[in-house]
Amino acid sequence: MSSDHQDGQDVRPAQYTSITVSALGVRVRADGRTGIEAWRIIHRRQPLLAWAAVGYVVLLVAGVIGLLVTVQ
Repeated sequence: MSSDHQDGQDVRPAQYTSITVSALGVRVRADGRTGIEAWRIIHRRQPLLAWAAVGYVVLLVAGVIGLLVTVQ
């Protein structure tokens, strides 16, 4: 007999989380969701990783602002 249950436990679907870091910013996907929902899922699962990504965006923006100020 084929069943998706083993020993009376439910089998959970695979969880997918992706954080793409590039020179233009950070893109997150979690369980097929993007945007704020994905950030909430990632923050719940891996809070340090979420804060590191936010820190990267802050440094990226500060660098662009610093570059623009020094060029003028």
